[in-house]
Amino acid sequence: MIRKRGGKDMLFKSKQAPLITAFATVCKRECKIDAEQYEQIIDYVAGECETLPELSSQRIYMYDFESTIKKMWKQGMEAEYFRALQVLYRMSATQSRKMEVISLYIGESLIFNKLHGEEDVPAKLYERAEKLKTIRDVLGEEAIRIYAEHFIKEAKAELARSAGAPRSAGLTVDMVNLLLECKVISLLHSSYLEMIKADIHPFIYYLVTENHAEVSEEVDRMTEELCTSPLPAGASITYLELEKAFREKRKGQVGKETLPAKEYKLYITLLCTGLLYKVNLHGSKENFLHQADASDQKLLDALAVLYDVIPLDLIDTLLLSDIPQGEQIAYMEDVLTDILPATEPYLLLLSLLAIFRKDEIAWDTAEQSIIENPEKAERVLCIIANSMIKGYIYKTLQEQGVDMSHYASDLDAFFVPAMFTKSKRVRTFYRYITGGSSLEEALEQKVLNSRHLHDAVLLLSFFEVRHEFCRRLFILFSHYEETEYNYVKLLSHFCDSFGDKVTLLMEAYMNDPEVNAEQFLFNIFDFRSSYWNKFTNDDYKKIIMSNKESILCIYGKLPVEERILVLETLFEQKKQLEPSFLYQVLQLGLHDTSKKASAIAVAEFIETRDKELYIHLYKTEKKAKVKELALDALRNIDGYKDVYRELLANEKNKKFTELLQQFIEAEDVSLANAHANVAKMIDKRKLARLKWLAIQQLPDLVEQSGQPFSQDMKEYILSHSVDFATEPSPKALEMKEYATPQSLGEFAIGILQAWMDNGSPAKEKWVLPLCATFGDYRITDILAKQIKEWTEQGRGAIASEAVKALAFMSDTTALRMIDQLKHTVKNRQVKKAAADALLMAAQHLNITPEELEDRLVPNLGFDETGTRTFNYGQRTFTVKVNNELEIVVTNDENGKILKNLPKPTQTDDVELAEQAREEMKLLKKELKNAIKIQSMRLENALSTNRLWSTNDWKNLFVNNVLMQRFAIGLIWGVYEEDRLQETFRYMEDGTFNTSDEEEYEWQEDVRIGLVHPLELTPEVLEAWRTQLEDYEIAQPIIQLERPLFFPTKEECEMKAVARFTEHEYAPGTFANRMEKLGWYKGVPQDAGFYTEFYKEYGNIIVELLFSGTSISYYEGMEDIHLEELAFYRNHFERYHYYRKESRLDIATIPPRIFSETLYDITRATEK
Repeated sequence: MIRKRGGKDMLFKSKQAPLITAFATVCKRECKIDAEQYEQIIDYVAGECETLPELSSQRIYMYDFESTIKKMWKQGMEAEYFRALQVLYRMSATQSRKMEVISLYIGESLIFNKLHGEEDVPAKLYERAEKLKTIRDVLGEEAIRIYAEHFIKEAKAELARSAGAPRSAGLTVDMVNLLLECKVISLLHSSYLEMIKADIHPFIYYLVTENHAEVSEEVDRMTEELCTSPLPAGASITYLELEKAFREKRKGQVGKETLPAKEYKLYITLLCTGLLYKVNLHGSKENFLHQADASDQKLLDALAVLYDVIPLDLIDTLLLSDIPQGEQIAYMEDVLTDILPATEPYLLLLSLLAIFRKDEIAWDTAEQSIIENPEKAERVLCIIANSMIKGYIYKTLQEQGVDMSHYASDLDAFFVPAMFTKSKRVRTFYRYITGGSSLEEALEQKVLNSRHLHDAVLLLSFFEVRHEFCRRLFILFSHYEETEYNYVKLLSHFCDSFGDKVTLLMEAYMNDPEVNAEQFLFNIFDFRSSYWNKFTNDDYKKIIMSNKESILCIYGKLPVEERILVLETLFEQKKQLEPSFLYQVLQLGLHDTSKKASAIAVAEFIETRDKELYIHLYKTEKKAKVKELALDALRNIDGYKDVYRELLANEKNKKFTELLQQFIEAEDVSLANAHANVAKMIDKRKLARLKWLAIQQLPDLVEQSGQPFSQDMKEYILSHSVDFATEPSPKALEMKEYATPQSLGEFAIGILQAWMDNGSPAKEKWVLPLCATFGDYRITDILAKQIKEWTEQGRGAIASEAVKALAFMSDTTALRMIDQLKHTVKNRQVKKAAADALLMAAQHLNITPEELEDRLVPNLGFDETGTRTFNYGQRTFTVKVNNELEIVVTNDENGKILKNLPKPTQTDDVELAEQAREEMKLLKKELKNAIKIQSMRLENALSTNRLWSTNDWKNLFVNNVLMQRFAIGLIWGVYEEDRLQETFRYMEDGTFNTSDEEEYEWQEDVRIGLVHPLELTPEVLEAWRTQLEDYEIAQPIIQLERPLFFPTKEECEMKAVARFTEHEYAPGTFANRMEKLGWYKGVPQDAGFYTEFYKEYGNIIVELLFSGTSISYYEGMEDIHLEELAFYRNHFERYHYYRKESRLDIATIPPRIFSETLYDITRATEK
């Protein structure tokens, strides 16, 4: 039935099939269709019209439609799905776009077996043929031709791309795919294969049609060509990687012309892919060998012959360049058994090549491969051409005590042959290193900009630090001033290759007269922000302390973040510095143009309390601001008045003469008057920056006596505060001693409101610590609201500064707000700022952040008995929190239990009753937040095995009513050296008992923590479950029933876990769940795309890699799939960068951390 078009009818169809409307809407948005065509598409896809709309061919992008199309299929709308495909196919302007439409249904290329696979590929071929038949029925015969031509084009394009390259895994994959797809087409109908016969290589046609005689003839022809032709230099791995003398022993070379690279690549690929194709048709290598026919045996014989000629090319092609490493080498040798002879350790050779070709070298794997196969490694040393790998094998075997004297006297012998290369820059580099060329020539030719020095630098890293080659290399790097890409990458490679030796090189040669120490330091520090940098902050701090004088010489040239690191490092280690050197550091910092850097120097300057320093700076400084700072700091030094008089006697500047006089007279007046006197002398030009702030309209500051201060005082405190963007101004702290709290609070509100009215500019963020210092609870409320708004608006940086400012508030409410933000805000920057603020507050109290958070748990107004009374006048109501963490209300008049406070009656005091009801609303809200936060904290404590001292445990879980309710429902343990000794439960009557319901008495000074079920024997676990069930106690968090996860036997031998990889998940839902569980997103890359999640467990950090998604949500986001999970030592750095070779062995991960990590992912992936 065809319904009429119209508003009501369109609404009906939208409700019945929203996906159809969504599909048509995307068509309208992305394609040039009018309103009528829009309705025609809806009608046709819905099946209400049999005529496919007349639509023009256009350049459409399938990813715009993919999400909607897939949902149709998942919801069982098959008819609508295929009609939607017809619409897209009609609108597709090119064959490639039409192929994308076909792929929406039939899928991408077949996943075929490698040599060691056992997938049922024949069944997949028949299934694909059935799908292709459906495509033909839906889209027509043309779709079959387009489908076939797609794979032909892919293979030809890859052949053209890879003809001159030694490795071509992509070509092998495309060729196997082409063979299998030809088989699929032939299963549909033999005529389709004839249709494309002219476009494919005869060998492919003969293989698919099973013409054994022609296959054998083609195999013989290609084998002879490969055996009798010299190897093409750039296209053969064998030619590039094996010693020339070893290569030239190969069979059958008759000196004919070299095969063109394209033909050479094609013949090898055809022979190898022919074998892979036949293996896949049989389902496995074993089946293939068992059922081999004459043409199959011909292929095997040909490969055996070619193995003597081009062994590395064959192995690489058959393994699709997926070369095994470490323990996998022996396994893959078994896989190749019966396919290729195993006469030489080629797999070990190729494995070492693969390891050293990567930007991140797996040193442990390389060393392990050699140590476990010393005889094979010696043989590789003889036949491999690569001097760097020769050197590494030589060094490793020598360190293992193998006698290497018959190979060479030292590593130099492997370095010299590498000099003979076509690159002029590389030849000059080698000549310079060996002393045959000057430094000037090497610099003139910019040798370090070469892309071909990777192996040379690696080889040099095997030499002793004191070797002359290393000295000359260090000299060369120290004179380089280039910022060219290849040099930056080479510098990274130098640092990565030499590793810890870099600091040893610096110790050895920084004072060498030929070394440009300052330039090298600049390069290393300028390189700090580079993607390629692998140095940690600790590495840089060591470099700073070892090269203090040189660092100061280049301080002004360094980027801001590096200058800050220099200041922070030197101030942290100030006890190791000579006074004169510290003065120099402070002076540089005070003059720094960066406000952040100068603020660090100012804070250190004030804290130093060094009379000689202050006098020195006052006398030598030309900058008025620094001189004023020195005079102000002197007021905290004993005998400062005499110092002022001495300075005054020699002062000629009128301004400073008056200022010194004011400071001298300040002792005879109050601090308030002293500030007032100085305020009168303020340089009004400093107020230009404060034009946005109507100072006259700000509330007055008032003395304790009630007398308002003058306008000068407001200007004075504001102008002094602009230089303190990260902490309160010392003058602001002093003002709190003599101004009324009420006036300071009003003043703070006025400033904060004016700042927010001006858009909360980041350059004026000094407002935040000032307002926090002066403000009261109102500032806390305003900032708490603003932090959430700023976070949602993408202003994470200013929100973070506001969080830090809250830490300067003098009341506990602000710290509680920071604690709440830490646990509830998703923004990583704000979350980290909250953690930093709590850390700062905790350090001030000399406790840990966790202990501070314990102290911040609210009691919500409950008394020691756990009750809170609400007054209605004549009636009162008692409120408690039960063991299920729910509020229970009791009417004290009749003992009746209520769910909530009742509405006031005529006998109640209405005003008191309404006040009580408002307080009850607030209590419920606060209780809900507290339960949420404390549940998260207890979950974390269970995951990380946090332990409390006896006293701290009692203070938190016995003395606090809310946490007492949590404690009653949980099972606790006594630990010694992190090992569980005994378990107990806290009873409602204040006693403790065991799993056997015996009374338990603990010793003082023990460590207490939440028991994890994996620590319990089955008997004890069941006893605790029974006890909780008998007492009808529901646990506040999942503890005893917590799912447990253990690594499999295979995972225990690996460094990563690859579970959860089979399914796809909605990116938004998955990310939200992970963040709620304490994970945070990796650093976004291009276009805001991120591919990692992290979670920290103290010294261990977990990394979850997944397919990736956008940091920002948008309609139609593709689902994600998980890849692998790995554990690392925690660097505790702002941006995580972890190398795969640094992964921890799964077998070494603490069972609790492993189980909790997989439990998180299980919860995040639940449907």
